[in-house]
Amino acid sequence: MSQLCELVRSHGRNRENREKAEPSADRFNYFYSEPGLAEWAPKIKKMAQKAETVHVILKNKHQDYPVTHALQTMRLLGLNPAPVVSEASRTYNRRIP
Repeated sequence: MSQLCELVRSHGRNRENREKAEPSADRFNYFYSEPGLAEWAPKIKKMAQKAETVHVILKNKHQDYPVTHALQTMRLLGLNPAPVVSEASRTYNRRIP
């Protein structure tokens, strides 16, 4: 491996909304289709061959889109999202009074 880390950061593909929408959360209102996310899988896999760690940030912060896209991306990469979901659930449940 030649690199320690690779980074992919996405804000969605809704250029029209991003350039004019207010409030700021509306700028990133974009839901990726499964084929749209699938375009990234080979690129991410190639990065993973060259780096110890690959971080994928889906920063479209609208409703539950980032979480949904993260889980879809994990499946497209052949990763099991269950441990991530399980840990997130435990963390969330500890915060509820």
